[in-house]
Amino acid sequence: MALRILQFGVVFAIGYHLGPASPFAGAVDVPEVPLSIQLKDPQDVTVSRGQSATLRCDAQSPTPGLQITWLHNDQPIKSNDSRRHVQRDGSLYFPKLGDGKKSKNLTGEYRCRASVQNVSMLSNPAKLKVASFGDFDKQPSNLSVPESQPAVLFCNINSVPAAQIKWEQNTKPLPHNTRYVPLPTGALLITKTHSSDAGSYRCIATNSLLKKTKNSKIVELTVSSVPSKTVAPTFLPLDILPNTTTVLAGEDAYLHCAVSGWPIPTVQWLNNISVVISNSSVLQFRNASLRDAGNYTCTVYNAGGRISQRYLLEVHQAPYFNVTPTSKTYPPAKTVRLDCHALGSPKPKIYWLKNGEPLQNAARIKKHPTKLVISHTFTSDSGIYQCFAVNAAGRVWAAAQLVPTLLHTPSPPENVQCRPYDDSSVCLSWQRPKDALEVKAYSIYCYYTDMEREMPGTDFVTNRTQYLASGLNGSTNYTCYVRLYSTIASDRSQKVSCKTGMKGRRNLQVIPINETSVELSWSRVSTDVPCDGTNELYKIEWRRKGRPPAVSERCEGFSYTITGLAASVEYEFRVIPAWAKSSNAPWAAYTPKGHRTNTNLNDLIPLAPEHVEAGRVSPTNINLTWIDNNENTRFYMICMVESGKQVDCDDKDLLISASNSLLITDLQPNSSYDFKVRAHNFGDHVGPFSQSTTIRTPADVPSKVLNLNYAIVNETTVCLRWQAPLHKNGRLTGYLVLYTPNADWPLDKWFNKSVSAAVEAEKRCWTGATDDQTLSTPLVGLQPDTWYMVYVRAISEVGLGNPVYPIQINTREIKTTEQQPEPSEDVHYNQNLGIIMGVTISLLCLVFCISCTILVRKRCLKTRAFSRARMAASNNYYPAVAQYASEGSSVQVRLEHSCSATMHEIEHLVGDECSNHIPPDTPAHLDTKGSDGFPNGHINGSAKPYINGHIANGIVHITENPRYYALECNGYAEKKPKPQDLCCSPYEEDSNSNLKTSKFHDLHRIFENSKVVKVPDMTNRANRQCNFPQKNSKIKSNEDCKNSSFKDVRPNG
Repeated sequence: MALRILQFGVVFAIGYHLGPASPFAGAVDVPEVPLSIQLKDPQDVTVSRGQSATLRCDAQSPTPGLQITWLHNDQPIKSNDSRRHVQRDGSLYFPKLGDGKKSKNLTGEYRCRASVQNVSMLSNPAKLKVASFGDFDKQPSNLSVPESQPAVLFCNINSVPAAQIKWEQNTKPLPHNTRYVPLPTGALLITKTHSSDAGSYRCIATNSLLKKTKNSKIVELTVSSVPSKTVAPTFLPLDILPNTTTVLAGEDAYLHCAVSGWPIPTVQWLNNISVVISNSSVLQFRNASLRDAGNYTCTVYNAGGRISQRYLLEVHQAPYFNVTPTSKTYPPAKTVRLDCHALGSPKPKIYWLKNGEPLQNAARIKKHPTKLVISHTFTSDSGIYQCFAVNAAGRVWAAAQLVPTLLHTPSPPENVQCRPYDDSSVCLSWQRPKDALEVKAYSIYCYYTDMEREMPGTDFVTNRTQYLASGLNGSTNYTCYVRLYSTIASDRSQKVSCKTGMKGRRNLQVIPINETSVELSWSRVSTDVPCDGTNELYKIEWRRKGRPPAVSERCEGFSYTITGLAASVEYEFRVIPAWAKSSNAPWAAYTPKGHRTNTNLNDLIPLAPEHVEAGRVSPTNINLTWIDNNENTRFYMICMVESGKQVDCDDKDLLISASNSLLITDLQPNSSYDFKVRAHNFGDHVGPFSQSTTIRTPADVPSKVLNLNYAIVNETTVCLRWQAPLHKNGRLTGYLVLYTPNADWPLDKWFNKSVSAAVEAEKRCWTGATDDQTLSTPLVGLQPDTWYMVYVRAISEVGLGNPVYPIQINTREIKTTEQQPEPSEDVHYNQNLGIIMGVTISLLCLVFCISCTILVRKRCLKTRAFSRARMAASNNYYPAVAQYASEGSSVQVRLEHSCSATMHEIEHLVGDECSNHIPPDTPAHLDTKGSDGFPNGHINGSAKPYINGHIANGIVHITENPRYYALECNGYAEKKPKPQDLCCSPYEEDSNSNLKTSKFHDLHRIFENSKVVKVPDMTNRANRQCNFPQKNSKIKSNEDCKNSSFKDVRPNG
């Protein structure tokens, strides 16, 4: 044990030294592919009218031949445009802006594109503006306001870039005061006017780029006395509509609630949960964050009434990436995923570019919100992919490059052709390329277009040069291509298109030849020609009207003659391709002319049914059908036997049916059965059995798993355990674990986990005893204090097994007293401290274990020596011959043969009046309540011996040893003795005892009616030699045992 603790300490020290394992441990390190182009976005430019401008594009590439082109409002700029041209460093130069007709329409968004060796990259747009300084849209006006009421002076001007607005009072700059609040529109809000505010006002607008200033008109603000009567509160217009304020995260935000009224109204700001957060007319947010965004309500009231107004604060955050795509190489015919996840407010929209162009929609290319998945990759998928994230606050992009592996790809299939086949299939054929050395398989991929979007179809695989692509939508135009597989996959072939739907008409005609013969003729339809190119064969079926097909024949060509028809009986005919197993082709009716005889059909022996067919319905059910040419059949008898068994069909074992079909149930899955049918008519005539048909029932799915249970590992993990199903019905391939926190979720939304049926025992999470039939798996990532519904299904080669009744699991039984923070990348580990702690703990544990072992060993040796000395001094230490068993009480007394190989502890408490005074040998067996370190002089492992029949502490616990077995003298198990076989029968309570009646008193009641017991002759037993003899012991005769009595041995006092 000390060695193991030392090992644990060393492992702990090493683990602490190395730190936590990487979450990507075991992942293959894929070398990163460098981008062929490095590009920086151009910046916005604003210039004065008539001046030149330059937009710079900073692009670099390790590959020579880098080219820069520009787009204006997403349209390429022509190389011969004299108004702007690309310089040698890639920048776009404008000689003059805003003067003359040639300079018109030059402002807007510009993007630069960098290209090298068939790959391109596109920048974010940069805006080109021409500075301007227009007239005032709104100017202040004269205003009269009662004292202590708010006032608003408006000012707004058109300017590029935005003008700076300042206010003057009486031709002097407005003094700094919290009552003066400039609004985002340029207006001035005086929250509470004083008499000193009266005077003249004007706003001054300045364009810093043009270095121009404009003054508004001068207006007068008059401050009157306070109202003499109550005035209901009224909101002042602030020219901020619709009461929405938008700021960027980290900026200061202000919501203004300007209201007039007398007495001065009380202002309350309420958040979206109706909690008062401020009483000021201006609600201020310092360094506004995303959590500050939302609706706010300004409620004001006075004696004149109460009013409220809602405000919306929007906090925007420019998009940023938390996951960016990674450049990589890829082989053909694989699936490639580029991850791209952006955050921001509002939620950014993601779109993709490939080589600077919008990525086209394709059935094999799926654009998810957080990734781009390209399946069935081709060499044409190579290029630079850019992920753009855009919202109202800005736009960012990240790029990755896909490079195909440098392998020679085989040539694709040639001469691909497609023709319609039926309503849900098309037939494809192609030729093997001439330079193909080895062809392992071909894959076919079909898709259709809906609203200018490619909709994915189904993949097909074959090793032939033709294929029937089925399961398609009806009357739909599909586009298909084929690719070849040898050691690697080829690129796709040329695309071909065809439309599903049957082509041609059958035009079946029935031409009479005579009263019993007809000739059938028909035309070809698209399904007649098999897709594998074999010859056309047709199957002609005919029957009496309303009955299953009676006869079918095969033929080539487009005509066939049928003879032997019955006169004046209506027949139905049809023609289908010979390869078709079933068909819904229409029937053509015809009745041969003639007369019928008046023969009594009941006097005829019924004909044997024909075309007995069995169809699988389920693993335990089949549907049996047959054709009956008799017209007076009353019922049918069906014989069913297991294939391979030579069993005659007995009438009592036959099945009965009133129609020419029967659903047979309760069969064994994956078993073969033989069926034959005979007809019974109304004349009680029995026909012969039909030809036998054989069918094998399909294999059944596994039954439900057994003993589904779980154990809690921690707050987010449980260990799920179950046992294999009782009926596997074949080889199990695995298990499917389904679980959900919401039972109302549809099944396809449940979380699922696959578990292999061959999980090694050491990889199972269940710590209890397991076997090959017990499996377990951990469920991780669970939410604490959340109930999950879980069930498990076995999976075999047939399919999913029957589901077990779901159980509910919860991890809330695990409660931690302190939440431990998760390790992060910023945590630094003290490696030397870890080594010191591990080694110190190991040494302390080692010293402690060695000390305890020495102390316990010394004490045990002293106790054992003392016990032997006490036993040697005792004259009353004798084994008991009787052992006691009493069912229904806690004390059991059994009288067994004196040569038992083992002894119960109760023998040490009962004096043996039938035995001599020679102490026996110590039993060699190990008692479960003691050890061989405590001889029979000790009770239940007690270290203190008892002497002369007395117990040291006065308390005796007597139980039956579960490991005790009574043996006969020759070592065989001895049968439980009968009462009449007991050796010593009379028992008496010790009259000298002054203690309360013990549990042994029950034995007196049990045996007081057994004072006289017949004892069998023990002579034969006495003469037999025991396997475990006692030294100098004698087996007493029956007479010696008659006077024995039982005494309750208890300590006096």
